[in-house]
Amino acid sequence: MERDHSDHQYRNANDEIARIYGKMDIGTLRLTYGQSFGRGLNPNLRLMDALGQLDETSLESLIADVIKK
Repeated sequence: MERDHSDHQYRNANDEIARIYGKMDIGTLRLTYGQSFGRGLNPNLRLMDALGQLDETSLESLIADVIKK
């Protein structure tokens, strides 16, 4: 069975996102990623509780930063 390396990289990035940013709240992350980060989410919500609700653009911003490191 052939593995999809991009899917594996995505899952690894999600684990890293949760580890690095998971305890931060959406409002704090908006200071770095802009006011549109996590659009529609409560700014007091921790990222680990909102990860599944993030819009694609916000999630891609986090993944790009994690992959750079």
